[in-house]
Amino acid sequence: MPISSAQRERLSMGVSIFEGLAPYEIDIIAEALYPRSLKAGAEIIREGSFSECMFIILSGKVRVEKDINRTPRPVWYLNAGDCFGEMSLFDRLPRSASVYADTDVDILLMYRVEMEEMFERHPHIAYRVMIQLFRTVSIRMRQVLAQLGPPTPQAPAPAPAASAKS
Repeated sequence: MPISSAQRERLSMGVSIFEGLAPYEIDIIAEALYPRSLKAGAEIIREGSFSECMFIILSGKVRVEKDINRTPRPVWYLNAGDCFGEMSLFDRLPRSASVYADTDVDILLMYRVEMEEMFERHPHIAYRVMIQLFRTVSIRMRQVLAQLGPPTPQAPAPAPAASAKS
């Protein structure tokens, strides 16, 4: 089912990975998206599962949970305009966390097959979206690292070896 014109409009206003794209580029991307509406509490992703898609939040809030010592712990909250699930889309590894709808949510799914086809046909769009995805992942990594605490001091670099003179 194609996305609605209202959903298409929301893509150009506030979805970080599509920031700066022209309306015709948003239209191209919209052809590769599938809408879903979920009720609060719904499981969207299960940690350890395999999947072929990423998600874009149009409205609502989701909670990202990580199983730590067999206890689910909230580690992140995402809102309208955010995306998730992109890691498994690119590395083809199991999902690294579970994601639940904290409120009723409207999301868009982008499957790997459609994304790859679109990127092959429109490399200029691929480049711009990939830069934004990289920024998103980079920011999240920095936030996780900051939560782990200050960096540990590094040992001083070894002194250069003295040259032997005869």
